[in-house]
Amino acid sequence: MKKGQTPNPAVIKKPEIKTKQTRQKALPAASLPRRFLAAAVDWYGSALCGNLIITLVVSLAQGQLLVTSSIADLSSGLAMTAVCLSSCAVLTYFIMIPMLVPGFQGQTPGKRLAQIRITHREGKPASPAQLGGRALCFLFLEQTFNNAAFLVRTLLTRFVNPGLIQGVYVFGLAASLVSVLLLLKTKRFMLHDKLTGTQVTAVER
Repeated sequence: MKKGQTPNPAVIKKPEIKTKQTRQKALPAASLPRRFLAAAVDWYGSALCGNLIITLVVSLAQGQLLVTSSIADLSSGLAMTAVCLSSCAVLTYFIMIPMLVPGFQGQTPGKRLAQIRITHREGKPASPAQLGGRALCFLFLEQTFNNAAFLVRTLLTRFVNPGLIQGVYVFGLAASLVSVLLLLKTKRFMLHDKLTGTQVTAVER
């Protein structure tokens, strides 16, 4: 540009302003066989945790070791205690292990074995609130195939009309069906994922 010449506004180069936008890389969805493997392992593992509590409470109440998953022989007070402690053990399995065990970020033992993990919908690690909400939705909304919900329903039949409990079970069946259909359609989300903003992805190697 010559001295005294007015710069043309059209050709003035504006300084580049670099903005830090953290974009999470799209993670590959967990395959259906891996998800089913993880579900089978976690179903057994969480049921084992819950039933150990039931066995402990029943054994203490009866004064002898009785390996059982039934609360039928317990008084209402002891049954409530056993079911609450058992549910806490199952929730610990699904919430505290993915949160606190080193190397298990977003993974239950089943998901660790299947090499998949729970993440935020945007790909970042799932928050404690998401892990907790996801576990509660899975256990007590889609309640068809887990022992914790079965024990809760069994306990409630002592205080509530069994017909109402049967209606709750049918609702759980419907929620489970919706959840499976969502998984088959999206390959990433089940109902509890949709409600809590999570997804299940393959672990990057």
